[in-house]
Amino acid sequence: MTIRPVHAFERLFSGHVFAAFMIGILVFATLFMSAILVIPVTETPFGAFVEDFKTWCFSYDPNAGTMNWAYVAVMILNPLMLVGIVAGIWWRPLNLAWRDARSSILKITAYSLVTVVGLSVGLYLLGPTEVPDQERPFPAERLRTAMPLPEFDLFNQEGERIRSEDLKDRVVIITAIYATCTDTCPMILTTLRKTLNTLSDEDLEKVTVVAITLDPENDTPEKLKKNADAHQLFAPRVNLVNGDKDTVNALLDNLNFARWTNPETGVIEHANMFILVDRNQTIAYRLSLGERHQNWLKTALKVLLAEV
Repeated sequence: MTIRPVHAFERLFSGHVFAAFMIGILVFATLFMSAILVIPVTETPFGAFVEDFKTWCFSYDPNAGTMNWAYVAVMILNPLMLVGIVAGIWWRPLNLAWRDARSSILKITAYSLVTVVGLSVGLYLLGPTEVPDQERPFPAERLRTAMPLPEFDLFNQEGERIRSEDLKDRVVIITAIYATCTDTCPMILTTLRKTLNTLSDEDLEKVTVVAITLDPENDTPEKLKKNADAHQLFAPRVNLVNGDKDTVNALLDNLNFARWTNPETGVIEHANMFILVDRNQTIAYRLSLGERHQNWLKTALKVLLAEV
């Protein structure tokens, strides 16, 4: 009696049930993402969900209406590769079940469809299905700080020297990313591009972005340039900068960019932050990647641009 659960567990993973269910999940999930890929973004609750899904999964830029097709390929092709792996490993039991118990395969496929539909509905209900009629006003005075900008002397993705003293009389946005980041760094760069696109040509001429690498040992100018170009962010307005490892890390510490490297995966966990510097080289605002702060970023930038 005590070994029956073990036998049931073995039958689940050695037979066709688990393999058929997983294949169904992967195929229907791929179909769901493919459908989201071609559904247009609209000013509706479902449109808000589609835009959010595309932004996180496909690096969608709402202003340009474009996606990073490398992200699309990964999201669509990875599940299909797993389908091939599962089918290859469980080929014998799947083949036998299709020959002798086809109704079982079809029933399991239906269960997997119901599971994907349920998860999709759950994502929709948890997502941004409505846009607030009125954003909370930006508390400009309450959030304003007056910390001096630390001096720095680094090089951007084009190999050009970027010094803090050369940015006087300009409004500067400082953030921190690294080239191989696939989590929040693309969101940071997308937010920067969206924010810059809201400015007039006259205001754009007064703004400089400095994105400091979080991986100074590995981020070469070539890697940083490839990353910047992928998001259509170009020097000298947007500078992905690096330099001596100790110098870069000291600057990140002085700017209070929290970060640590996962020893198992090598992934750099880090604060997602935008630091806005006024024309007197004083740190005026520190904003995060949250939805509200992303909206405030545009307003804070315009506040600083309006200052004489």
